[in-house]
Amino acid sequence: MKDLKDNKTIDAFEKKAMTNAERQKAYRDNSDTRRLDMRISTESSIQLSSLAHYFDESKVEIIQKLLDKAYRDLLDSADFDMERMLHKI
Repeated sequence: MKDLKDNKTIDAFEKKAMTNAERQKAYRDNSDTRRLDMRISTESSIQLSSLAHYFDESKVEIIQKLLDKAYRDLLDSADFDMERMLHKI
């Protein structure tokens, strides 16, 4: 154990502070999300904000729920064609 009065010897077990780049890399490596940057119409932006406010959720949560529902509806539709969908990806 290190002497508490010793201010000259480095502590071998002390964690060094991470740089901003190191923190950002750790965040990206541990995240199960992907970044999506896009522009939408003003009307759509207002609608998204209204939905987020109404349901007391973030815009990201609203978009994810809308996408999940649209995807499930597509998979459940009678004329769904998996090959067509995979070919377009």
